[in-house]
Amino acid sequence: MFELAQSFFINTVILVGRAGQNPGIRYLESGKTLAFFNLAVDRPRLTPDAESQTDWFKIEVWGRQAAVAHEYIKKGSLIGVRGRLELRIHAEHHIPETVIHCLNLRLQVVGRVS
Repeated sequence: MFELAQSFFINTVILVGRAGQNPGIRYLESGKTLAFFNLAVDRPRLTPDAESQTDWFKIEVWGRQAAVAHEYIKKGSLIGVRGRLELRIHAEHHIPETVIHCLNLRLQVVGRVS
């Protein structure tokens, strides 16, 4: 019974936003490829005169999609990402910071910057 209940937990997110910079890329010794970039997602305004707010997500893209992301995504590109969220705690400059990463399962370039 417990195993069945666990299968109902889902960690899936769909984000549509703009790339904050050109993706970086790393080729790991294991042969895997990793591309990474920040994605800016605007929150809907609750009233017409409300100040706009933006959430930033760190996106990681692995494998063949990493090479495609590195080649086609440019700063400002409109991107659709489907993936899962992972919470990580970093300690840069001895200051703990909680960062939400989106590990990509599917990537779609919706609009490119000329």
